[in-house]
Amino acid sequence: MQEKRPGKMSNSHQDPLSRFLRCAACQSTLTPARVTKKSGRQYQYYAHRCKALYGRQAARPQAEVFALIDRTIAELRNSESFLTNLNSYFRAEREKGSRQFHAQVDGINLQIQSIRKKKDRLIDLFAEDSLDLADLRARRAQYDQEIADLLDQQKAILNTDENRLLDSICESLDRIKSLPVAYLKAKNITSKARLLREMVQEARVSESGVELTWKAPFGFIMQPKVLELKPHIRPSSGQTRGVHTPDEDWRRREKSKTKSSSADSVPAQIRAILEEVKMDFRLWLMRSAG
Repeated sequence: MQEKRPGKMSNSHQDPLSRFLRCAACQSTLTPARVTKKSGRQYQYYAHRCKALYGRQAARPQAEVFALIDRTIAELRNSESFLTNLNSYFRAEREKGSRQFHAQVDGINLQIQSIRKKKDRLIDLFAEDSLDLADLRARRAQYDQEIADLLDQQKAILNTDENRLLDSICESLDRIKSLPVAYLKAKNITSKARLLREMVQEARVSESGVELTWKAPFGFIMQPKVLELKPHIRPSSGQTRGVHTPDEDWRRREKSKTKSSSADSVPAQIRAILEEVKMDFRLWLMRSAG
């Protein structure tokens, strides 16, 4: 292996962020490189020939890039209470949906039991000569069809059960909350890069900072419209402590701004955004299962 000349920049393919960083200005991939100073000390950089700078070489020190990424990840880390609130919100939705789900399934079971009793009664009616054989067969076929239709309804309810979806959302929210904590606690660059790649698809480096392209499901929560809900999704007080609902004070303030707005208009907007988050999770889980 040849000795590096002092001040000479050379490629370093073992870098943990290799093929992960892009230039925000020209979208070129930043190549890991190592510079050896006259003192013999080595420094890690990310460099490329920037098309926005007419092909001139641009380089950023590795420590500086990680500092920018750390700052961005810290913003997600600071969203921990919001993620907890979202988790509680979706868990409350799960409890509510579970009650409705079981009520529907139990209702169908009761209908099926009632029809089966009628079907069993047909034999007695036939034995008492109240029904002839043709009527017996027709009535049995009718009841069998009604039971089959109810079982199809029950199957449809089971296949659209929201509980598994909401459980997956809550598990993902826990992961979204824990990974940034682990990243910021990591002691070495290799560990940080491994955790970073679990959360982020790629990073675009500019003069002002780093923009991260989040992987699913992180990207569902890091959307600006979702993050804007931070002040408005919080723990409620009283008997529903721990269940997170839209900020009532904010709703009253918005209501006072325009008399035409109904009292439920703002919560409806918040719910619409959270339903979009649910849909994002649903599609992602379906693709993952496929």
